[in-house]
Order: sequence, then C-alpha cells, then structure tokens
Amino acid sequence: LDAAFSIGPISIPGLQTHFLMEESIYVLLPIHHPLSSKEVLYLSDLCEEPLITPNIKNKGYSSLKRAFEKKGYLPHIAFSSSNPQTHFRFVEKNMGISLCPEHWLLFLNDTVHLKAIMLADSEKRKIYLFCDKLTKNQGMVRLFSKIMYLVQMLMYGKEARKRKQEIDRQHHTI
Repeated sequence: LDAAFSIGPISIPGLQTHFLMEESIYVLLPIHHPLSSKEVLYLSDLCEEPLITPNIKNKGYSSLKRAFEKKGYLPHIAFSSSNPQTHFRFVEKNMGISLCPEHWLLFLNDTVHLKAIMLADSEKRKIYLFCDKLTKNQGMVRLFSKIMYLVQMLMYGKEARKRKQEIDRQHHTI
C-alpha cells in the first residue's frame, strides 16, 4: 500500500495516518423543492423525504443512519449509490433528495437546477491519508496534505461564488 484515503480515524498496525480535512454533509435538492429556501437543514426536516444515500457498504451510509437513529428518526431511504452522478440525476428527476459529502459538490458543474444546503446536525466527516509506516517518501504525505488543503479552499470558493450569484439573482428580482 502506497497511500489510501478514508474516513477515520482508523488504527491499523503498520500504517500511519495523517489527518487531511473535515467535510460537512450536504442535502442536494431541486431548486424548486419546498426545503430549498432554508439556509441550513436538520435531520428532522428530512424525515418524510425520499432520500438518496451513499451505498450501504459506504462508511457514510452507516454514519448517516446512526445520526437519524440517535435523534429517534427513521429515514425513508429510496435509493443508495456511491456514484455522485447517480445522485445528481436522481435529484434532477425528482426521485428524492441526496445526502452527500461536501467534496461531491465539486462535481456539480454549476448545475442550475440543484441546490446544496448544509445538514447542520450531522457530524463532520474526518478524512485521513493512510500510508505504510516504513515509507521513505514523507514528501508524498506533505504533498497530499497540501493538495487536500487546496481542494478544500476550492470547495469553499465555489460555494461562496454560488452564494454570491444567488444573492445577485435575488437582488435583481427585487
């Protein structure tokens, strides 16, 4: 194993872990959905909604299911997939709303028919880089850390740009 990324922390003998970033869970829904006017969403907002979640084998699925159960809610899971494009297509066709990790927002390609809203009461996911403890290439670890920092800045920049466009549109219609 040279390197792997995963939600963590995980302790595996012979591997070292490096924290890279935290990411929020977002709710992806059509722009005309009744919940799209909210600034943030909560698990209680989603109880009656058909949900598109990560695949059952994905760690994100189990953490989302636990979050619902912890609050005493039973989620209505309509579809599961770990493919971002499948989530986007299903939401565009009004087949449900998606619960997706923040890094998937980079793949939206400024889709105007969908809106992403942060899920406020879910735990942030911690992303780690795993590599062999004996690796001599510590430069690789530093490089991945820098790349993930840049990715995170791009995500926040894209979200800020979308927010500004939304405010400009609202201002223009007034």
